[in-house]
Amino acid sequence: MGKCFVCGKHGLFLKVDDQRRCKECAEDAEKEEVAIFETYYANLLHYLRDLQILVEVGDDPIRALEYIPKFENKIEECETLRAEIHNPKHEERLMKKLINSITYQDDFSKRYGIGKLEELEISVIADSVTKKFSTEKIFLDL
Repeated sequence: MGKCFVCGKHGLFLKVDDQRRCKECAEDAEKEEVAIFETYYANLLHYLRDLQILVEVGDDPIRALEYIPKFENKIEECETLRAEIHNPKHEERLMKKLINSITYQDDFSKRYGIGKLEELEISVIADSVTKKFSTEKIFLDL
């Protein structure tokens, strides 16, 4: 006899998954996880876009001192982004999303794993031997 630990439903033919949830509860949990991931991904995009905004410094070295806090802020954003990218809760789903969103300019670039993440405006290159994208390489490119 199966019993769902989430909603308490039970029955002789009730099927539960490895976390002891019925089909409906498992689907609800998956929808919630997807929503959480999409929020996480939107935050990553926000950090990346903020980092891509250039800080222009003029020729006057004395005036350039006022830009130091802006550079310090960029460094903090880089560290936050690095920590968020390596979030173990989302790392696998993030990798799948990134690999699925890689675009190629032509057949040559597809064959040799030279692609671009359009949404992030970042070029990525696959491993030269295996022609596959690795988690470490894509995250390093980010």
